[in-house]
Amino acid sequence: METRTFQAREIKEALALVRRELGPDAVILGTRKVPGRALGLLGGSFVEVTAAGPEFAHAQGSTQAQATAPAPSTPKAAAPQRPLRGLIRARPKRSVNAATGKGRAGVARFARLRRTLLGAMVPQEICERWLSQLAHRAPGRGHPAELSALRTLLAEIIGDPVPLCWPGTRVATLLGPTGVGKTTTLAKLAAQAALVDRKRVGLVTMDDQRVGSTAQLRAYARALQLPVVSTHSAGGLDRALASLRDVDLVLVDTPGMSPGDRSGLRDLAGALSRAGEPMTRHLCLAAFTRQQELDRILQRHALVQPDAVILTKVDEAIALGTVFTALVDHDLSFSFATTGQRIPDDLCVATATFVIDELLGGTPA
Repeated sequence: METRTFQAREIKEALALVRRELGPDAVILGTRKVPGRALGLLGGSFVEVTAAGPEFAHAQGSTQAQATAPAPSTPKAAAPQRPLRGLIRARPKRSVNAATGKGRAGVARFARLRRTLLGAMVPQEICERWLSQLAHRAPGRGHPAELSALRTLLAEIIGDPVPLCWPGTRVATLLGPTGVGKTTTLAKLAAQAALVDRKRVGLVTMDDQRVGSTAQLRAYARALQLPVVSTHSAGGLDRALASLRDVDLVLVDTPGMSPGDRSGLRDLAGALSRAGEPMTRHLCLAAFTRQQELDRILQRHALVQPDAVILTKVDEAIALGTVFTALVDHDLSFSFATTGQRIPDDLCVATATFVIDELLGGTPA
């Protein structure tokens, strides 16, 4: 069976090439990062995708159907296959490690689940960990039972979403790099709290050096008839919060920080620590951010000690496996997700059910 290799800067571009050359039902056999030299260039890295036409899956299915007795020795596991569909997200390094099994014994029967997970760009190592654990808990054979067991396992891994504010507190702060949609997300949270939950809401902007951002937040505040206070990231947050002492919820919009701006991130961390009130810190990440950028963002933003991640622009991402990998590595939970531009409609709590449905492409249990 002929296989082909495609290379591109991002997984999205590589998958587009696969679809164009092999059709929408092509099977993904593997993905890997390769150095920039692979395309005759220097610097950076590329994604390499190995794929085959849809006849590959048919041929393998026929081969498996003919296998009626075990071989004298266990053969090597077949190459992973990935349909070009699915979105994912997930979390905790600690929980994922707890689900680690030794080897691939007993998981050969999970070929369909493996294709689904790898097609969703779940890293192969983590996929095999899940399936190894699943081999010990699946109540029976057959895809429905195995899928139900997988959903239960993933729900344990994902855990509960972090609330907007920890119990007994009233301040939620949105952090993150420029361009991820912090201000729009803050407007969605404010509208939800004010119009649906009927809370008294106040807004604070620490981004007073960027005129456009401040104007945007003030426009949202006028539309929602909410008070807004402007301050500077280097100080004054405590006074801003004190001026809003009569509201139930304060949402703080922070300046977008480049991961390379260590000094700015340290100043922001200091300002938050001197706020005079406890707060819940949500790091906003765009769902389509590349793996290397995610690792850098999460590593540098550890300075501001985020409690959870708000995944933004989910509707603009083809696959979310890179986000999953990054959050597992950094042991972060989800809190919310945004799925469009409408305020407040395109905002939801990132429950385990939501995450699993995205991961499995809405596959029912």
